[in-house]
Amino acid sequence: ALYVHKKEIEECASSCNIRKNAQDAFALTFITGLYNAEENVLAVLHTVLGADLPVVGGSAGDDLQFKETKISYNGRVSKDGAAILLFHPTERFLIYRENIFMPTGKRLNITKADVINRKVITIDNQNPLKQLAHVIGMSESQVRQNVDDLKVGRTLGKEVFISAIQQINSDGTINFFSRLMPKSQVEYLEPVDPVEVAKKTCKDVLEKIPNPGVIFMSNCIQRTLRFKSMKVDKEIISLYNTSFKKNFSLSSVKVNILDT
Repeated sequence: ALYVHKKEIEECASSCNIRKNAQDAFALTFITGLYNAEENVLAVLHTVLGADLPVVGGSAGDDLQFKETKISYNGRVSKDGAAILLFHPTERFLIYRENIFMPTGKRLNITKADVINRKVITIDNQNPLKQLAHVIGMSESQVRQNVDDLKVGRTLGKEVFISAIQQINSDGTINFFSRLMPKSQVEYLEPVDPVEVAKKTCKDVLEKIPNPGVIFMSNCIQRTLRFKSMKVDKEIISLYNTSFKKNFSLSSVKVNILDT
């Protein structure tokens, strides 16, 4: 039913003087995290405002309880909605996304999937758990034990779009945090040094905008927990403080990389 808000989005964009497919504007979204609505929100935004309008943001979490998530805007609270903010800055801005997982060339063909529930039913026409274990060289029990560290993704040009595993079901089917489409191909991803990636991020950002007035950063909860378990979270925050002179805001949300 999101498309019923098409007129509201168009009116909001018009009031901000944002044209379709604008590259001098962007949308920031915050979405309740338990309704699998991220792809639908993105589809509506791209339909109304054009596929080239940059969209960033994340999903509300509940500290990994997976019971209830909420978003709020101007005093209105929703358990099954989204807040969409449109920005048309007068100053130069940069949207930057970094990856701490990189492709390995170990490919998996999604042959059958329940798109609505983000469940992969077969990989290479085989049981997903069995085939994933075979491709990455682990036992099925090892895959279950290391589920939080296992990522797959698609590479489009130079960009890697990650999808994390939400859970492995008793029958070997796998639920992901974002949609994987039938008849699509993904790669198994391996982690890289997050501190080195953060150093590159700071360098790249400062090369493009030498004196940023403010930086808003959004981490997914799995990434945040990974940094803490590796004991690099304080080092990375210190790096941000030094590079950006404390002119940044860091939030930890459940971010889904959307498969479109």
